[in-house]
Amino acid sequence: MALSRDGDVLVSDGEHGGVYRVDRSSLSVERIDAGEFISPQTPAALPDGKHILVPDYVRGIGVMDLETKQVAWIPLRQARVERLDGLYAWAICCSPRKTAPRRKGWCALC
Repeated sequence: MALSRDGDVLVSDGEHGGVYRVDRSSLSVERIDAGEFISPQTPAALPDGKHILVPDYVRGIGVMDLETKQVAWIPLRQARVERLDGLYAWAICCSPRKTAPRRKGWCALC
């Protein structure tokens, strides 16, 4: 869960592939993505208030435009990114779940 610049709550549903906004005033829930994510994890709001970073457990990290709902995937040519379990203001965390053989997770501090 993350907060937008306006104070709305941003959440993801990794099981069904959706990213949602909970309006801080009305508490209404709105799906804000266009269906491009497979398993979105904890998003992070960017300071411009127009974009969010959405890690996808399968696809990597997407930058989503909140107005157009378009997603630009961050090219990570030097590293294989998978199993991203969330983005936070201070770290990118990777979870070892659903892996075989079982591996330790990691967090890279920013």
